[in-house]
Amino acid sequence: MEFDRIINQMAMLFFIIIIGFISAKLKILDDIACKKFSKFVIHLSAPALIISSVTGSYVVGNIKDMLTILLVAFGFFIITPVISIPSVKLLKVPKEDENLYRFMLVFYNIVFMGFPVVGSLYGEGAIFYASIFNFPNTLFLYSLGVYLVKSKKTTASIFEVKKLMNPGLFSIILAMVIFMFGIKLPVFLDGTLKMVGSVTTPLSLLVIGASLAAIPVKEVFTEKKLYPITFLTLIVIPLTVFFLLRLFIFNKTILGVTVVLTGMPVASIAVMFCDKYEGNSHLAAKAIFFTTIFSIISIPFLVLLLQIF
Repeated sequence: MEFDRIINQMAMLFFIIIIGFISAKLKILDDIACKKFSKFVIHLSAPALIISSVTGSYVVGNIKDMLTILLVAFGFFIITPVISIPSVKLLKVPKEDENLYRFMLVFYNIVFMGFPVVGSLYGEGAIFYASIFNFPNTLFLYSLGVYLVKSKKTTASIFEVKKLMNPGLFSIILAMVIFMFGIKLPVFLDGTLKMVGSVTTPLSLLVIGASLAAIPVKEVFTEKKLYPITFLTLIVIPLTVFFLLRLFIFNKTILGVTVVLTGMPVASIAVMFCDKYEGNSHLAAKAIFFTTIFSIISIPFLVLLLQIF
């Protein structure tokens, strides 16, 4: 992939985020609209996109590739939480926020930003790989992720079984079945899924931009601990993943998708988790803003690195 194409693709995504930001500032998009858009993406358009990624002529890979990225993803979400413990200790973050910083190092904005970036850089067929990677992410997010943001004061459950039973997870399982058995959907159904799924990218990025508009910019850049966390999240972790995986994964798409997804900004759901479980939602919002802004620079760097090697 030519570097100028990478820049153009990232520029388009970035400008959609800016449009969302401006729309929120002008009160065109408000909090209610963003919540509705988010729910639509999570429950309808993203699942449609996931299923349609394995039904068209641009389907990539085979069952071996699918199992490979699934194994890699599970390995990532088992190892990274362990590594996050000494990493946070070395950064000497406030004791009460240690677990939230660990959350930042483990969970990324895969659906709202990862899917659009992967689709733009590697084609819509690669969305299937991203959705496979998101399978263990969802499992760990609603168990370990909730535990990490949960305040010691709250008595709410740290494991939400009901949340695991969601359209996103079901769509991944269905897509895997369609992919493995080569099931062909009726043309009208396939076309409907593609059309509904196509709004995932613009809606996701508009919501990200609108959510950033609600965060005081000055406060973000004075949060000193976010600088090393951002460097670890956007650069160190994906580079480590790259140099390790390139030793035994030779499929460029699988390698590229994995590296890009592990270099995404902090998961936007962190704020919602903090609100529900009495965590530090203010810090979570700052981290999302900070890492999202800097990812505009870091993602092209990662893709360029993939291209060079």
